[in-house]
Amino acid sequence: MRLLRLILSTALFCFAFFPLHAQESDSSTRIIGGEEAKSGQWPSMAALIQAGVNAFDGHFCGGNYIGDGYVLTAAHCVADKDADEIEVVLGVSDLTDSPLVGERIAIKELYVHELYNLNSTDYDIALIELEQLPSVETALLATWLDYGQVNTGETLTVMGWGNLQSDPNLVADYPELLYQVDVPLVSQTQCRSLGGDYAGIGDDAFCAGYLAGGKDSCQGDSGGPIVFNDNGEYKQLGIVSWGVGCAQENAYGVYANVGYFEEWIAQKIAGQHFINQDDLGVLEIRSQHYSHTFTIENNNSQSVVYQLSELENATLDEDNCSDLVINNGGSCTVSIIFSVLDYGEAQSAIVLSHDVEGIEPFTLEIHYIGMDAAEIELDSGSSGGAMGWWLLVLFAMVGKRLSRRCTRVIFKGITRYND
Repeated sequence: MRLLRLILSTALFCFAFFPLHAQESDSSTRIIGGEEAKSGQWPSMAALIQAGVNAFDGHFCGGNYIGDGYVLTAAHCVADKDADEIEVVLGVSDLTDSPLVGERIAIKELYVHELYNLNSTDYDIALIELEQLPSVETALLATWLDYGQVNTGETLTVMGWGNLQSDPNLVADYPELLYQVDVPLVSQTQCRSLGGDYAGIGDDAFCAGYLAGGKDSCQGDSGGPIVFNDNGEYKQLGIVSWGVGCAQENAYGVYANVGYFEEWIAQKIAGQHFINQDDLGVLEIRSQHYSHTFTIENNNSQSVVYQLSELENATLDEDNCSDLVINNGGSCTVSIIFSVLDYGEAQSAIVLSHDVEGIEPFTLEIHYIGMDAAEIELDSGSSGGAMGWWLLVLFAMVGKRLSRRCTRVIFKGITRYND
């Protein structure tokens, strides 16, 4: 019955570049120390289910319905999956009731944050577009301003159908019923002071829980909401992302910060899809120019008119977007020319304004690292002097994001294998 989930919660892999220490890097996907939620208490709660499998056995992550046919979840839950591999169950507290009550809906499209990658826990957010509109209530989302007004120590509530067993040496216990637990918000300073993976937490995430342990989210709760009471209204403050163990001492649960992503969420729901940032890797320092083309797709139900409003460290090559009416399903491109004149990390960018009400202009970036041609070229007869030194610099630049996360593949609710 639960073999699938047990398999999905046991594997680890790590690049040889960064040693894996179980005490520090066993980040799990993780309700411990809580109670059963009342039926219908969290009407927007969603369960992500393996397509074609019953809801209890097929459940692997949570989510929250935010309206307009979209479910908010964690990127690591869906980043390595196709839309036809997942279905969403809404309107149930007991997963075994799903054939009789609630709604089970296929997925039209998956939108994973463009800056998320499988080697990191940063930008752990995704949207699921459903094939049809459900009849459940819509969740309220916290804004960045809301997050700033929630005090350290304030009670948050997290819910899910995840593992109830905190002891990793015992068999996991996945419930049929939805569970919830209250945990306090932890300051960024306190969370980072734990060191290890916690030291690198940015504004895109926050911590909650008890330093003494005992209460926490656990495997299978990934992607689900953590909420706070805003004068009688519950708003989703975060998304279950990762943690070290479940309800362990000196370890907090980590949650993607919904308010940090409010503009990204609005853009996706408005149908504006593009790659916010593209990493070009190492480029040769030279007097000749490089070129790059940005592509913007309009998946809004209405037409959109874009306008190129700003260039950063670049000159315009060709603008096939500005002042043109881009209909639903259409796309346009902007090409730029840029130079790489110095060592180290650099970026170029464009800013596009538009006529979509309520959505900020878009910033699209390219990132790259400048290096001399002689140091890039691999000489089979070389002893590795300059190249070896620059490889160390390169790892220091692009590997710094990986070193604190290693190449962790066990996160809340799903095991991921990296190439």
